[in-house]
Amino acid sequence: MLEEGMIAEEGSYAELMEKDGKFANLVRKQINAAKEKAAGKK
Repeated sequence: MLEEGMIAEEGSYAELMEKDGKFANLVRKQINAAKEKAAGKK
């Protein structure tokens, strides 16, 4: 994961999710946004 052009975290998807850092936070935000969008379409 890059932050301001620098490597903030690195690893596989599973490793980054396990670290529960910046990448995992970004993924959770994206999933929540997609869920909210889908809920609005029902």
